[in-house]
Amino acid sequence: MTDWCGYCRKAREYLHSLGVNLIEYDIEKDKGKREEMHKRGGKGVPLIDVEGILIKGYSPDLIKGAIEKKKVTLRHSLMSPAVCLFVLDYPSE
Repeated sequence: MTDWCGYCRKAREYLHSLGVNLIEYDIEKDKGKREEMHKRGGKGVPLIDVEGILIKGYSPDLIKGAIEKKKVTLRHSLMSPAVCLFVLDYPSE
């Protein structure tokens, strides 16, 4: 992983710590997901989608608030909210 997308790394680590169902897309490697990110209004990374609640950039308070809001709607379910994370990520050399 490179340091130039430190907020992507922080978002990933934070989302893992919250125990959500994380689906991650590398927009550099997947043109379709890059286009999808732009259609959702994303101009930079990370773009986080918590079941329709979009968070542009890394903001732990906004991320946690969105997840808590979705957990309320899933209260009678054992499921955690699904979270899509659009990132730029390359393995370090």
